Amino acid sequence: SSDLIVGAGEQSPVHFNVGRALCRAVSKSAQGMTCAAERIAGRDAAEPLAVLGNLRDGAIDIAIAPSDWLYHAYSASGPVEFMDVGFENLRTLLLLHGERDIVVAPAMSTWFSDALITNGNPVELIIDPDLDHFSIVDIDSGGADTAWRIAAHATRLARDG
Repeated sequence: SSDLIVGAGEQSPVHFNVGRALCRAVSKSAQGMTCAAERIAGRDAAEPLAVLGNLRDGAIDIAIAPSDWLYHAYSASGPVEFMDVGFENLRTLLLLHGERDIVVAPAMSTWFSDALITNGNPVELIIDPDLDHFSIVDIDSGGADTAWRIAAHATRLARDG
C-alpha cells in the first residue's frame, strides 16, 4: 500500500507518464513517502470519468484528467449533464498547461482556474511557456522540471492536507 496513489486513464499514456514522473519525484523528495501510479480503465464510462470516479470514491488520492472532463464533472454539463454522479465536492489542486499548446487553448485552463477560485476552490495554475500539449513528459523539452514542480506541490498538499 502506498501513501499516495495517482490515477490516470489506461488509454492516456501522457497522463499516466505524468503520474509516474510525479511519483518518482515524490519518492525522491519526501523521505519515507511512497507513491504509486495506477492505470484506470473506463469500462462502461468514459475513461476520464472513471478516473474522477475513483478519486471521488477514495480509491486514489490524485487524479490526472483532462481539464474539459474535470469542468464537466464539476459543473454537471456536457457528457455528464444527465448523470447522477455527484462530482461537485472534488477539489482541483493544479491545472497544468503548455503555453505552446495548439491542441487545447491555454485560455481554457485560465478560464477554468478563474471559475474555480470564484467558487471557493483555491487552485494553482501553471502555464509553462516552454511546453506544448505533449512535451510535459519529454525530459529534453522541460518536462522533468515541470514534473518536479507538480511533485513539490503534491507533496506539500499530502503533508499539509
